[in-house]
Amino acid sequence: MAKLMSLLQLVLVILFTPSLCCPEDQKQALLHFKASFLNATAYSALRSPWHSLETWNSSSDCCQWEWVNCTSPFGSKTVTSLYLSFLVDWESEEPRVLSFTIFTPLFRIRSLTELDLSWNRIQGELLGDSLVNLSKLVSLDLSYNSFHGNIPKEIGNMTKLQQLSLDRNNFFGEIPASILNLKELKVLELTFNSLSMEIPIDIGNLSNITTLGLSYNKLTGTIPSSIQKLTKLEALYLDNNKLTGTISSSIQKLTKLETLYLDNNKLTGTIPSSIQKLTKLETLYLDNNKLTGTIPSSIQKLTKLETLYLDNNKLTGDIPSWLFNIKGLKNLILGGNYLTWNNKAKIMPRCTLFLLSMRSCGSYWRNSRLDFYAENS
Repeated sequence: MAKLMSLLQLVLVILFTPSLCCPEDQKQALLHFKASFLNATAYSALRSPWHSLETWNSSSDCCQWEWVNCTSPFGSKTVTSLYLSFLVDWESEEPRVLSFTIFTPLFRIRSLTELDLSWNRIQGELLGDSLVNLSKLVSLDLSYNSFHGNIPKEIGNMTKLQQLSLDRNNFFGEIPASILNLKELKVLELTFNSLSMEIPIDIGNLSNITTLGLSYNKLTGTIPSSIQKLTKLEALYLDNNKLTGTISSSIQKLTKLETLYLDNNKLTGTIPSSIQKLTKLETLYLDNNKLTGTIPSSIQKLTKLETLYLDNNKLTGDIPSWLFNIKGLKNLILGGNYLTWNNKAKIMPRCTLFLLSMRSCGSYWRNSRLDFYAENS
């Protein structure tokens, strides 16, 4: 009986003692990637001098390699995180880009929760089939590459994603509706691509979003009304598109907003007075649109505002003196409107105001040794 108990204890120790090494199939996938990468960069200056793969070798545990993280959830190690940004030297004048096929072995590691391949000059289509094995991913960063084609609809099957960064690529076409399946998503970065069509009408379904970046694309249509449902939003970037319509008064529901970029679109109508509800707002860009009416007095309620750009619209009326009472305001740009500068008000900018530009009113001031300059217009 004692021998049987000893044998049972030995079996339990073997079963529940963490493996000393990462799984062999994961190790081979990583070595396959390394070989392909070194072969592609062997005769160029493209390989980064500060982010090498020297520790990656067949005689060591891949969980001990640089840029690789592992966990032991069930008694054996598995690769869960790969941080492989800047494998190439962006300061190099080498024009070469890297084929996405070099990186495909990494997409076979099913246990991955984090994958960062940003800043690598990767070129090619992001194929939907390559994402099938990555159902556990929480964070995917493919930014600052040269991906092209459509964003694959299969990305909507990665339902554990909390961060998706595809910005600074060459993706085109529409934003796939399947992205709305990513209910856990907190950060969605699609800026600096060539995405067209309209913002998905049900974008408000991404109720956990804190950062939404869609700027510098070719998006058309109006800002969907469902965006008011994104009550956890802290940063919203819709600038440099072709958006039309008005700024809805329902924007007041985004009470956690700290940063709002709507500039360089074709927005019309007035600045809604309900904007006063955005009491955490620090940065507001509404410039280069077709906004009309006066500067609403409700803006003075934005006591945390540091940057306000309203230039190049069709705003009218006097420049309100209360603008200069917003204590934290550092940058105020109003030029290119039909605003009137009232010198009789004897408004002087505060010393904390770094930049004041009112070109259409003949006024410009920068916080330096230069004095404030204002001329009648």
